[in-house]
Amino acid sequence: MVFIKRIDEPDFGCEGVPDNTVITDRVTFVINNEEQILDIPEKVIWSFKLDENMEISAELYNKILELIKL
Repeated sequence: MVFIKRIDEPDFGCEGVPDNTVITDRVTFVINNEEQILDIPEKVIWSFKLDENMEISAELYNKILELIKL
């Protein structure tokens, strides 16, 4: 299993999100007691309903890696 330790969303301040920007969140995973930090588009996070303190399967983790092309 893969544990989602933390999801950090970007802060664009009062200017808001720049046009044509893909919003990515920094996600900290724990795999075999080691942290792995990835920048993942918010749309991917939302589509899989990922949240902090959640366990996901290795299969789902690999699917996410494929979607973000790592």
